[in-house]
Amino acid sequence: MIEDLAEIRRHKEEAMNMPLKRRMEKLGHFNSCKFPECECRSYRPFPKQPPGPPTQQPELHLDEMCKHCNHSIHNHVHHLQKLPEEEQRKLLSIAIDAEHIYTCVRNERDPDSKDLYQILLRAMRNRLSLRHREYKFDDFFDSPPFEKPSLRKAMNNIIITRFGHLSRGESKVWREAANWILHLINKWVPETPRTRAKRTLAEKGDNDDAQCKQNYKLAYQRWLLFCHVPHFCDSLKAHNLVDIFGQRFMQQIFYVVRRQLTDKLESGELGVEIQPAEKRKEIIAHMLKLIPIFDVELHAFTSVCWDPDFGSHREQASTEKGGPSSRSRKRTSTSEKVTSKRGVAGEKRTGCDMKPPFLKRRHLEGDIDAELVRKTNDELDHVYGPALDEIAPGDVPRQEERQGVIQLHMVGNTVSPPTDEQTLEYLIALKQVFSYQLPKMPKEYITRLIFDTKHRTLALVKNKRVIGGICFRPFPMQGFTEIVFCAVMGDEQVKGYGTYLMNNLKDYNMKHNIYYFLTYADEFAIGYFRKQGFSQDIAFPRHRFAGYIKDYEGAILMGCPLDPRIAYSQSSDIIRRQKLLVAALIAKQQRKPKSFPGLTCFKEGVRFTPPEQIPGVAETGWKLPPAVAQQTHQDHLLRQILTSMRNYTPAKCFVEPVDEAYAPGYYDHIKFPMDFSTMSQRLKNKFYTHQRLFFADMIRIFENCRIFNEPDSEFVRYANVSQRQFLAKWKELGFAVPDCSVINE
Repeated sequence: MIEDLAEIRRHKEEAMNMPLKRRMEKLGHFNSCKFPECECRSYRPFPKQPPGPPTQQPELHLDEMCKHCNHSIHNHVHHLQKLPEEEQRKLLSIAIDAEHIYTCVRNERDPDSKDLYQILLRAMRNRLSLRHREYKFDDFFDSPPFEKPSLRKAMNNIIITRFGHLSRGESKVWREAANWILHLINKWVPETPRTRAKRTLAEKGDNDDAQCKQNYKLAYQRWLLFCHVPHFCDSLKAHNLVDIFGQRFMQQIFYVVRRQLTDKLESGELGVEIQPAEKRKEIIAHMLKLIPIFDVELHAFTSVCWDPDFGSHREQASTEKGGPSSRSRKRTSTSEKVTSKRGVAGEKRTGCDMKPPFLKRRHLEGDIDAELVRKTNDELDHVYGPALDEIAPGDVPRQEERQGVIQLHMVGNTVSPPTDEQTLEYLIALKQVFSYQLPKMPKEYITRLIFDTKHRTLALVKNKRVIGGICFRPFPMQGFTEIVFCAVMGDEQVKGYGTYLMNNLKDYNMKHNIYYFLTYADEFAIGYFRKQGFSQDIAFPRHRFAGYIKDYEGAILMGCPLDPRIAYSQSSDIIRRQKLLVAALIAKQQRKPKSFPGLTCFKEGVRFTPPEQIPGVAETGWKLPPAVAQQTHQDHLLRQILTSMRNYTPAKCFVEPVDEAYAPGYYDHIKFPMDFSTMSQRLKNKFYTHQRLFFADMIRIFENCRIFNEPDSEFVRYANVSQRQFLAKWKELGFAVPDCSVINE
């Protein structure tokens, strides 16, 4: 590859100052002969002087012959002589660039770069022969920009969402740090596809699939054509990497970019001097903090910073007539909204000024100080008792993993190199597990997918026997993985192996920059997938998976987003530590003295107040004695029954005591009268120490009615209906019906 740009520019300036006939000769090298039936593709002159350093350029005549076809140079360039001089100079510039590209084709050893140079050389020849008025690359590489938003726009969005609330001076420093990161990324030279494949195999022990390799090759050649080559071929329009590429390309290269940027910054290198030295140190410190933030946003599917419509609605609102002044807009910008395309399928959600998932939330009254949380968390590392790094008691699979009882193996069929014998044994065993546990799936279909080179399987081996696994197919460029089969042998189920497999699969996919799972689950698998975080509300854009995943009749599509901040395989330990942290914080809060206002009820004439109503008593952990608590619960249920009966229409005549003016002699015949009002008073006075007393009073109301009135009277019918209603309610609340001879159902 040509590196001496100054030499290239000098060569081009000399060519531009050549006489017209010499310029025509150079253009003739890239134009075929126009003589009828001549197949000569380019003009080649006869040698006029012996090899060696030229002493003087010989004079050129347009009637000189081509050594290939014996036709004059005029037959090669006569169609160019009619063009304006400006167009001729433009073609001459392209011709000189084509010579440099031809040198690159001869010297380049990387096959992918060489392919690109050959495509470019062919396009330059077509342009010089006037077949095309402009360069045509759409058939191979499309036109930039290739992704929206670009890296520059996304970085600006990150600064707005993360640091927009800071003062003007602080946010300016963050913007400068972001611009320096973009500058360094823009100057970065990506690995060739071959180099990247070798590094991936050496570091991860695993090759990317063919689709992933092809996607990176395309992105690399686009960078070479639109970003790198224009530096020494100025006939091509130059673009910046950060302006034409976006999230997908950055996810492929950021692993290496981050490592190299961090090493360079930690050594204090920027490539450009910044004065004064304090300013330089401040910029580098902010860059080192911003790089991991950018990494999180880069791989977070829920990040609004990669929304192409970020900020469009806010700009529109600020230009409307009658809108707030620039000063008020600055204050109210956080409440304005914009539509995002990353909402739930079928609807849009507001995204720009909605608080992203990684932003700090506003502190509320009663929040525990962050410094206290940090100190308490550090203290947990020094407490006496079981070590916190020990595996949680209920996590059986991880205990067995540490003991060497179970192992996980990522297996898949390959064509080149051939699959080893151990992997084939695992694949055959997995086929048997899936066939046995998924009887509705055809065995031929299971076999075809397991041995397909695009599918991989996470196998769970216990005591050298495969007991389960998850077969999946990753789609790196679409940003998701399809779960195809998931099963554990029946005698090994309900031990946590299914969760163990899924958690490790989540971690594996996040290492490969995939942050969403999709699967079709039948009625028997829905419960399992819900426990693993799957949902029927698919937040993943449909156009990115439609036509890629396999559809099953009678199954339900479910999805699961992956959070890059969570280590799923360590989730049980994380939850355990969180519980200990919460308990420690509660203990610290309880040790703090706290005062409550005094009682004011005695000023109102109250002589007694229940202990549970005293402010602060419940917070001390005091509880009612079991017997009192049970009685309180019973009174609540009895009051519920009594209220229901008072509202029951046929029982309205039993609400108040019987008026003797309407029923003469009633109290002569009825020795123990009863009504709902009297029962309410007794309930309030804690008379019903046992449920049987309440039951007896209620039945007495209906029995008194039957004793005093004629059997076929309207009041007796009301009593019978009301008693049946009472007994139904009594049984509904779980009370047993006493063995009582007066009950007349």
